[in-house]
Amino acid sequence: AKTRSGSLIKQIETEALTAVRSIIGEALGGGFTVVGAASRISRVIGLHDRWQTAVDNMYDRELSRLEELFPDMSIDALQDMAEQLALDYRGQLINSRALTIARTEIIASQNTGQLISWLQASDNGVLDLNQAQKEWVTGPDGWVGIAVCDVCLELGGQRVPVLSVFSNGEATPPAHPNCRCNMNLVVLTGLE
Repeated sequence: AKTRSGSLIKQIETEALTAVRSIIGEALGGGFTVVGAASRISRVIGLHDRWQTAVDNMYDRELSRLEELFPDMSIDALQDMAEQLALDYRGQLINSRALTIARTEIIASQNTGQLISWLQASDNGVLDLNQAQKEWVTGPDGWVGIAVCDVCLELGGQRVPVLSVFSNGEATPPAHPNCRCNMNLVVLTGLE
């Protein structure tokens, strides 16, 4: 977790990435939940460019709206009000980004750990990798408002040798941020 985490995170400073890796490692060690990891991550990350632009645009819109609502109020007071609204919005976006990072990186680390355990089982003579495959298992479907995305639907059920990559070029899930997929080991019995 401390070395693999962060490969899907875009626009993050090295120091923040180091902190995120440490947080994910602690979470996987049983230190706290995904929500707890997200809370800690929110304290060390910023926004990527697109979301920062959204905050800046929100400030401009709110300042214009407030100027219309309160034409007699000083510009300084209006700017303070717009700034507070923009800061609240920024906080919501950071919390959302932190939760996405926590979910994605924890599942990525779990899947990588699963693959490593299969390799160790092979090294210990418990598993013959020539008689095994890994299978992409899509995240749960049917949750309220959540469905498996088209990217993952295409990968679902795909089987490849344990040491190979799936059709998306990845050795393990996730396929994208917030992906809920994992993988199973399929031991071939000659009937497959």
